[in-house]
Amino acid sequence: MNRTQKNSRRFADIVVFEDDEKKKPYIVIECKKAKDIRSSV
Repeated sequence: MNRTQKNSRRFADIVVFEDDEKKKPYIVIECKKAKDIRSSV
């Protein structure tokens, strides 16, 4: 069981599976919100 399955409130943005049954994730991508670096200047 991976982290996404353990906590039902967390989801990956993109998942590429090894198998057609979608049981073996090959690539999992989670995107973060970008920081506004202009406010720190």
